[in-house]
Amino acid sequence: MRNWIKSPSGQKAQKKTIKTVKSEKYRTAASNNAAERIKAGTFKTFSWKQEWIKTKKCGKIFVKSSWEKMFAEKLDNNDNIETAQYEPIAIRYNYHGSKRNYYPDFLITTKSGKTVLCEIKPKKLLNYGKNKPKAAAGRKFCKKMGWYYQIITEDILFDNVVDFL
Repeated sequence: MRNWIKSPSGQKAQKKTIKTVKSEKYRTAASNNAAERIKAGTFKTFSWKQEWIKTKKCGKIFVKSSWEKMFAEKLDNNDNIETAQYEPIAIRYNYHGSKRNYYPDFLITTKSGKTVLCEIKPKKLLNYGKNKPKAAAGRKFCKKMGWYYQIITEDILFDNVVDFL
């Protein structure tokens, strides 16, 4: 049920709830925080922009974030990469008693023969919800296969991707 009030002009207007006021305060604080980080040069952008892109190493892929797109582009420009695949495998894992599938972002093979399964994830989301059990399942799967498992955070993505290979 909505709370309506009459505005001075006599038209109906929705009454602001306490929740709306709190969210406005949060947005203001978040904007101020972002502005400070931009000035300091420590702001790292991340968006959930989903789009189709064409890459040399992965072919045509549907990325789910701006960071996945950036990583795919860096792979294309890396001469140490032999092959790269986007979300090529499903790994089973348990989350609150139910079986689920985890699709790691990239499977990379280097020219030296090293195989790396990569997950692109902002640091602030590493301990969020099902990300911990997914990472544990990824590490276990890679150990079984003789591969390496790497979570690519902003520290690696924005510095030098080549270093972890």
